[in-house]
Amino acid sequence: MFRQLFIISLAAVLTENFVLVQMLGVTPFLSGAKKIENALKTGGAVTALMVCSSAATWAAQKFMLEPLELEYMQTVCFVLVIAGLVQLARKYVPLITTTVNCMVLGAAIINIERFGSAPLGFLKSLVNGTSAGVGFTLAAVLFAGLLSRVEKADIPKCLRGAPIALITAALMSMAFMGFAGLSI
Repeated sequence: MFRQLFIISLAAVLTENFVLVQMLGVTPFLSGAKKIENALKTGGAVTALMVCSSAATWAAQKFMLEPLELEYMQTVCFVLVIAGLVQLARKYVPLITTTVNCMVLGAAIINIERFGSAPLGFLKSLVNGTSAGVGFTLAAVLFAGLLSRVEKADIPKCLRGAPIALITAALMSMAFMGFAGLSI
């Protein structure tokens, strides 16, 4: 059991990183990583949101959609649950924007597809949601650190700003995709 949870966690952080491998939540990743402190704050908020949404969407699937045989309404239901959580989170953490919805919705759907609504599915969903948030935070902090180094470098004028940020993100993505061969 612990081995399974460890594999789920490692996969969500490295081999299936939502931002750098699955390309979900790229906007908050690019905009929230101006400084390492901002990246940590954004990452913490995203992680908390991922944990809450993983629990809430699992419960909606288990206790509402499946008993009423409304599984075909999953996406609509999950979008409503996540939108409510994002609005609630924005009251306390202004860094959360609606642009994280795609990443959070992706995590919710992946959780149900992979782990189902069995009792252990809840625990696995929470671990996956938490680890996906940690993976986002790791990617954002690394990106902010790289950008702070790039800003000090002597690069051609035409590559300054957004172009070098996108090139940096693409190179990071390629590096994270290298973890795909990792097997435990």
